[in-house]
Amino acid sequence: MFIESLGKTCRCTVSESSTSKSTLRRKKEMNNARGKGNNVLRRDSGGPSIGEVGGSCARRAMDDVRTGFDVQKDVDWKATSCTDCTGDELVARLEEADPEAAQTVRERVAAPKDEDISYFPRFVVEELGLVPSSSSSSSTSASPPQQTRSDRDDGGGGWSIVVGTTGIDGMDVTLTVVCRSADVRERLEHERLMVTVAFAVRCISRLREACGGVAEFAPGRRALRVTVILCRREREIPHAGVIGPKHVNAGVTSLMTKHVIVYRAQHVHKVLVHELVHCAGLDAQLHGMHDMEADADAWVRAGLGYDTVAGGGLRCHEAYVETLACYWNMFRWCPRAGRAEWEGERALFEANSASIWRQQTRHRQRSGIPTLLEATHVLAYYHIKAALWSMLHLVPAWPKDGLGVSAFWSAVKAGLRRNGPPRPLSARQAAPFESDRFGGDRSTALMTGIGDP
Repeated sequence: MFIESLGKTCRCTVSESSTSKSTLRRKKEMNNARGKGNNVLRRDSGGPSIGEVGGSCARRAMDDVRTGFDVQKDVDWKATSCTDCTGDELVARLEEADPEAAQTVRERVAAPKDEDISYFPRFVVEELGLVPSSSSSSSTSASPPQQTRSDRDDGGGGWSIVVGTTGIDGMDVTLTVVCRSADVRERLEHERLMVTVAFAVRCISRLREACGGVAEFAPGRRALRVTVILCRREREIPHAGVIGPKHVNAGVTSLMTKHVIVYRAQHVHKVLVHELVHCAGLDAQLHGMHDMEADADAWVRAGLGYDTVAGGGLRCHEAYVETLACYWNMFRWCPRAGRAEWEGERALFEANSASIWRQQTRHRQRSGIPTLLEATHVLAYYHIKAALWSMLHLVPAWPKDGLGVSAFWSAVKAGLRRNGPPRPLSARQAAPFESDRFGGDRSTALMTGIGDP
């Protein structure tokens, strides 16, 4: 099992009092793996898996960042000339720091209210104060709108823009962070975000190298621009209607320009890893799974009774990216992650999947019509990820060819068949996830959670 393999990698000790043959054999295998220094895991899955390759790449990357990358010395930080920017001034300062991000913001301001611009939702420009908020414009209700945490913690004031530049594995990296001027914690977050960028870039480079490719983040590219807007709008699942980007998405990557924008503070580090995996193109081959996904879409509809996003299919490349990002982010905050961390993530993913599934299907038996429809990749982000987390030893670390694509699709089918529809939660199990609106963060700090997408 993957849990045992992960335990070997983490060098879990075996009690000296145990004298059974299986215990001694396992101890010998662990010592052999340590002596070789290659973090050997399972090799009976027909090829490299996330558990075999991904974990060792993450540990190497984290060790490299800790020993050879000092964010205090190696990164040139400079704030824009104004730290309380609002309105047009904020967009102008963002233009100086990152013209492409500023153009995306302008397009969102000019777009119709209900139109999503490339998965860049309207709440971002509302929170930046560039357009009136939806709640303030619709004041016909007799009762005041319910106050969210982002409303309570706003604190007023303008926004600061902090820009850092550095070199990581021969590539010029520019990180732009837009945060509230009044929040000291957010203003200091840029250093930890740069560490996450360095970690993700090196994870990807080492994964390419381990799978026989070139040890680069994105071969042929020598520059990377990342913009993080720390909006406090949390994820939430609506009671009915359509689940869209404004409910669950937190970032967008331009595959043409290789530009990354992350726009939610919630789980910002994990989302950053997710978008950088997209940016590096590790999921490029999975985009061509149209025939497989057409068959799978029909199978999911018939077998699970699930309605996937209209015209979009399963989007299994999103499930791969999300699973890999969660796996790597676990090592970002716990470099020696083992059984407890893996089990904790599985419990969280399965609980969130079950909670969403119950919300999506609660009226289906009465009306035959699902309560919630997808306008983003909920099945891939939550349900397939929860299924894959129990089958990580079957997931190829990098599906770079037809064989890897087939192996990944086999892992998806095996996970969905094994798990089936998410199991209903008891009231006691469901309460923490519902009361915290959407899974929440299990870590001590808001922006270091290793939970949902």
